[in-house]
Amino acid sequence: MDGTFTACPDMWDQVYIIHARSGSTTYPLVFALLPNRQVTTYARLFRLLKTSVQQHLNQPLAQSRVQTDFELAATRAIEREFPQAEIKGCYLHFCQALWRKTQDLGLAVTYREDPELKTFVRRASFGIFSGLVSPEMN
Repeated sequence: MDGTFTACPDMWDQVYIIHARSGSTTYPLVFALLPNRQVTTYARLFRLLKTSVQQHLNQPLAQSRVQTDFELAATRAIEREFPQAEIKGCYLHFCQALWRKTQDLGLAVTYREDPELKTFVRRASFGIFSGLVSPEMN
């Protein structure tokens, strides 16, 4: 699950895309125009999706795992509407957040010029695979 803002019509806040994985392939299934990034908005979208799946496929939508960006409101809505689901953060979004933090700390130029800092930041991005870094979802 992820939102995009650049391809969104002006009167909306974002296009929110929900994907599903089948085997090794991921398919975009739902494109939703959302007016804001509030927990209630995401929760309503997820309830509508669950209702639609129940009505059209005659089975409940039961997610065991959800991968999303680190947006707090979306995460809270997923926790509310899919309480049994394991929520995983997206590695790409984690790396983007790490780079934004590097910039926020005024270290972008130093990162480009200092090999030690560059190595440190890159190792931090790989730390999630070794368990050294655990990106928080809340």
